[in-house]
Amino acid sequence: MTADPGYDPFHDPMLGDPYPLFARAREEAPVFYAAQIDHWVVARRADILEVFRDLDSFSATNSITPITELGPGAQQILRDGGWGITPALGNNDRPEHLRFRRNVSRAFTARRVAELEPFITERAHEVVDGFAAAGEADLVSALLWELPARVILHLLGIPEESAPIVQEAADNRVRFIWGSLEPLEQERLAEAMVRFWAHLRQLVEERIASPRSDLTSALLEVRGGDDSVFTVDEICSVLFAFLTAGHETTSSLLANAVRRLLEDPTA
Repeated sequence: MTADPGYDPFHDPMLGDPYPLFARAREEAPVFYAAQIDHWVVARRADILEVFRDLDSFSATNSITPITELGPGAQQILRDGGWGITPALGNNDRPEHLRFRRNVSRAFTARRVAELEPFITERAHEVVDGFAAAGEADLVSALLWELPARVILHLLGIPEESAPIVQEAADNRVRFIWGSLEPLEQERLAEAMVRFWAHLRQLVEERIASPRSDLTSALLEVRGGDDSVFTVDEICSVLFAFLTAGHETTSSLLANAVRRLLEDPTA
């Protein structure tokens, strides 16, 4: 155990550029307690992998629990709004994690991912052709933010005109879970989360009544009406996880990859 090297994910300079702090932590404080978020921070890759592998000592159940404890107002909004999210993939331990992983993999196959390639290529060309004549573009706003949203919408069977809803929901969820929020901001985001949860419930109910060739319908086919495989709320929770992981994190990864390639094309 070593002293906190100055971990503050909510303010600059770390908010704008966290990498110098992480580099320092790897050298001086590979494992430290961050009182500001009441969590232990592990900085070295080998140690992180060891944590992931040691299922007896470490749990994932709090991995997407809000860093800032929810106040009574936000909790009430979630209850009144029918918020039914349950632990699914990234925040679940065995044996429940194995149940989710096994059943999701029956629907989310390598073949289904490969079938997305023509759609991704077409959409990417559409966007690039739209700004190519100008000779320059902000790649994040023009391409890297919207394209992952359109892909995940297509995968799940959500109309593309819902892209702003999905983008807002992904951003809201990230802030709701990992933000330093005052009670009024918590309540505002809780209301937005409830609205999006209702949107997902409606999608699932529509696919129960009229299945299509999308991942939502495939998950319902795996369920087969059996709550021991998936409940309806559990399928909605999987969809919510896919929408966040398939959009915000993908956009950030692509943006960092492009920046790295621009800095060093040989990387």
